[in-house]
Amino acid sequence: MRSDAFPRYRVIAESQSQDRGAISRRLSAAIEALLSSFVGSHQPQVRMACDRQGQLYWQVYDPVNRAHHRFDTEDEVRVWLEQRYYH
Repeated sequence: MRSDAFPRYRVIAESQSQDRGAISRRLSAAIEALLSSFVGSHQPQVRMACDRQGQLYWQVYDPVNRAHHRFDTEDEVRVWLEQRYYH
């Protein structure tokens, strides 16, 4: 039996093990992304927008209540967020 057969086998086995680890991580990430898309986020979505008159305002979507809100100032958004989480 040749003495160099075993080191070559070990290198191939380590390479395959690393490939399986990478595949496993990718599969786990894909499953997690898929599940989170079905479950959805409970975090409110906040964005700034501008109306036709050029006035800035804040749009907020609350996925828990499935409600849309419009606020004129950032402070109003903060008050709403605090009330939502602390009351």
